[in-house]
Amino acid sequence: MRMAWPTISLPKEPELEERYFQDLEEDIIQIEKEAGLLEKNAPYRKYEKEYFKEIGNSATPVKASVVIEAASNADIVYMGDYHFSPESQDVQIAVLDAMATESANDGRPLHLAVEFLAEPYQNAVDDYMAGKLTPGQLAHRTNFDDEMGVNFESYVRLLDYARDNGIAVHATEYTRDDMKNKDLYARDEHAAASIASLFDTDEVERPRVAVVYGTYHTSPGHLPKQVDKRLDEPTRNVSIISSAPAIYWSLAHSMPGKDLEAVRVKEDVFYVPEVSETEHSERYLNNLDACQL
Repeated sequence: MRMAWPTISLPKEPELEERYFQDLEEDIIQIEKEAGLLEKNAPYRKYEKEYFKEIGNSATPVKASVVIEAASNADIVYMGDYHFSPESQDVQIAVLDAMATESANDGRPLHLAVEFLAEPYQNAVDDYMAGKLTPGQLAHRTNFDDEMGVNFESYVRLLDYARDNGIAVHATEYTRDDMKNKDLYARDEHAAASIASLFDTDEVERPRVAVVYGTYHTSPGHLPKQVDKRLDEPTRNVSIISSAPAIYWSLAHSMPGKDLEAVRVKEDVFYVPEVSETEHSERYLNNLDACQL
């Protein structure tokens, strides 16, 4: 059975909605400025700019099945997580389901590496996956409210899918305290070491790995590049990003009101807008104090 996939409808009046989107972006900048965050967030904005430059503006709408097929044939699938969108987990579960089907057929072990749980809490993650903890106990033992603080129930959906299908889950992020003096590049390097270690195995079959990280991390030049540097053998990677405003608005103007499942950005890079870019900005603005900038 095919898992749920969040198809969106592009705005029927893109000019009007894009102006509203631009107003939201200006509000975000103004709030950051008033809070004295512009200088603090400068490294984040640099990282963001690199992401958008690499993604570019080329776009070909495709069906979800094209993304699923690419993910099924990959060694590592990097899935961009928009932390305030539970719909992100719909995409992640659908992709993980396709990867699990392939692993059931060929015997390759499947792993799930996640950002939303900090690495020092791996024992708690293992206990949850073994059925020894309730979701509430997991949240307590992983200090989730302080570490991540958003979207817990939806992340539990992803963990439960992994548990029910025998998929090992690996917490790979720094704690928030350890993160204070680490930029996004350092966090990529830290996560890359954990992910690459999954390939350092005596198992006969090479593993498959699904990676769930903030969408800016998942462009090929960021986290995937750091993982590739640490592997002895090349892997086929697929990136599924969740934010690309330039592409979104270009498509909105060229096909207003049409449904959109996914977009091929490059050969192995796909954009899956689980909600509109306007709603992304609204949610970001409403949760600005919780953002990891």
